[in-house]
Amino acid sequence: LFFTKIKILAIRYDFEKGIIRKSKDRVSIIPNFATKKFNCFESNEKNLYCIGRKKKKKKGQDKLLKGLIKLKQKNSNSFDKLIFIGDGPDLKSLDEFSEIYSWVEFHPWVSNGEIKISNKGICVLSSHYEGLPLTALEAIMSNIPVIATKNSALNSIIPQECIHQNDSISLEKAISYTFNNYSKLLAYCKNKVATGYTYYSFSESIKNFCRD
Repeated sequence: LFFTKIKILAIRYDFEKGIIRKSKDRVSIIPNFATKKFNCFESNEKNLYCIGRKKKKKKGQDKLLKGLIKLKQKNSNSFDKLIFIGDGPDLKSLDEFSEIYSWVEFHPWVSNGEIKISNKGICVLSSHYEGLPLTALEAIMSNIPVIATKNSALNSIIPQECIHQNDSISLEKAISYTFNNYSKLLAYCKNKVATGYTYYSFSESIKNFCRD
């Protein structure tokens, strides 16, 4: 069996750079996309938002909590609140932290357009492994910067200064850098997320890719 042509689909720009040098005519790039925005409200609160399914083994919210508890003990002004939005199998065990620490809150999942976030907040991802999280892209398009672990495709969207390891030291650096460079970070990240893209146009791009 012989192949006359091989096609490669890439949605990450670092994949593109690594592949395209040798295979310019074989690579089709479908841009990172976001279709919905969060409901942002005016506030002076410097809150952290962890949005998504509560599943510690994959999502690492327990590690994030422990790291932020240490950070709060060291510097109580590093941020105001940590707000979790979402449901999941580990919600009950995580929710116990809100009974101990007044700055930890848990809110049930709502549709994206109904998620309310402070316009000075930060979206935090703590996953042990992750693909390209749509929540993070939607946060960026809602003018909310993102900090994340290095275990996702977000490495190709956010700068290294916004990468943390769920420990107090790296979290402090990422949070401080983000709050101090809010507008600059958003401009940097939004250049890497496509606007005007929809689920329909994304699926059509896949179909065209397979057809060509």
